[in-house]
Amino acid sequence: MTIFFLAGAVTIFFIKSQPIFNETKNLREQVIAFDNALADARKIKETKDELIAKYNDISQSDIDRIDKLVPSQTDAIKFIMEVDDIIKNNGMILRSIDVKNAEGSKAPPDAGGKSKLFETVSFAMKIAGSYESFFSFVKNMEENLRLTDINAVKLSPAIGSLYEFDVEASAYFKPTKEQLRKEQNEE
Repeated sequence: MTIFFLAGAVTIFFIKSQPIFNETKNLREQVIAFDNALADARKIKETKDELIAKYNDISQSDIDRIDKLVPSQTDAIKFIMEVDDIIKNNGMILRSIDVKNAEGSKAPPDAGGKSKLFETVSFAMKIAGSYESFFSFVKNMEENLRLTDINAVKLSPAIGSLYEFDVEASAYFKPTKEQLRKEQNEE
């Protein structure tokens, strides 16, 4: 008879304690999940700290070069003056220049459909000079630190020794912080 009482007590113990065992098992699984999340957060923090350290190691001269490559604001007048200097240094004559969108336009989206983080200013100019001077001009534009794309060139017949070149190009600018915030709010 004591065996029946003992067997009954053990049965009641397991029946009553089973929910507690299940809850303990679930809590252990949650602890493991939280530990994994905490480990991931530590890795992210380490990566962030490494990136901040790398960013802080960038010299001011490199930052200045990046700002010249892609300036932080649309300054079409300054850009035109730089292009005019390059034209003059190559012995050419700037006949006219037309800035098509001086306010800057958002660059077309990339393949993923996300907007790119720069703006473009398109311009068209007429330049007169020899073919050799124009070739030198294009080479200097290519070597210039300022990021510029020459999109199209049309050559008109020479008047005397001077050719007329119609050049369409685009320059790139970083949007201001306000423009980036506005774009993020629109998404």
